[in-house]
Amino acid sequence: MSNHPALLVDNLPARQRDAILHLDQLETLAQKTLQKKLGVIERDELVDAAADVRDSIEIGRRSVLCEKWKEVAFVARNVRIQLARVDSGIFTEHVMRTEKGNQPIRLTPMHREWHDLADLHRFLVLWAHIESGKTSMFLTGRLLWRIGRNPSTRAIVVSESKEKAVKILSQGIAKYILQSDELHEVFPDLVRNPDPTTPWNQTKVTVKREGFIRDPTVQVVGAMRGSIQGARADFLALDDVVTRRTSGRADGRRELAGWVNEDLLGRVDPLRGEVLVTNTARCKGDLTNEMATIASKVGGHSGRYGVLDANGKPRCPWWSTQKIDNHFLSATEKQ
Repeated sequence: MSNHPALLVDNLPARQRDAILHLDQLETLAQKTLQKKLGVIERDELVDAAADVRDSIEIGRRSVLCEKWKEVAFVARNVRIQLARVDSGIFTEHVMRTEKGNQPIRLTPMHREWHDLADLHRFLVLWAHIESGKTSMFLTGRLLWRIGRNPSTRAIVVSESKEKAVKILSQGIAKYILQSDELHEVFPDLVRNPDPTTPWNQTKVTVKREGFIRDPTVQVVGAMRGSIQGARADFLALDDVVTRRTSGRADGRRELAGWVNEDLLGRVDPLRGEVLVTNTARCKGDLTNEMATIASKVGGHSGRYGVLDANGKPRCPWWSTQKIDNHFLSATEKQ
């Protein structure tokens, strides 16, 4: 909370009082965020971040009292940037934009929970309803954040089809690396590799990094289609891989499971690798259920997120009860 006595704050003009309260809220967010990262981020980094935030907030309070509003705005934004470097959820809100209107994304409690779970579990399986923001509000933000923190990351992203996988890369990951000012506020060095021999195309991109790493930074592929370059990966994402095409028949489910187990999971670094599986529910015994079983055996986590929460309210603001009732859904999707 503010170091200024409550009586003094209450007696300030409205604009100054609101600014002080905003800084107090930002400081509380910083304290909760950094405490949550204990055991996830190196302690020395958290200590330095806490000191930087504390100093920034104090500068902001003094600027409020002097009515230096540009400095106040700069301080508030700088604190958000500092927190975005250690938290993928805050990073996603700072960097990601909506497809319509190009507005900043605002995470729901469900999405914040997903980002927190990814910190705690290296193998995470999530069932989520359609149009839940699995890709834009979780997968893309999480992966960009991880690459920003470690440019040596080698990631594989798999979707049901090559076209969907290419869209995730070209309209999401690659686009932000090339064009996002907000991303470069957080990670200034996260840029395309200037070496012309490294790939930057529809299915593979490589960022600037030290040393010689054979594998691209991110490569995408459709389920059971295309080849995976390289031998190892630090990040594997399966995004809506289970569909009617891949799981409509028992032999198709077996083929998909064999491909993932034999061609993908074995490539993930056993010490620092991260596996994210997100899908809508399809049927019992499909790949998502199999991945959840594997997750439980290796200390991972799985969770189910329907369109309504435990209180019967839509989890996402773009889903109203009227839209849910009127939406054209299959029997599986309704369940």
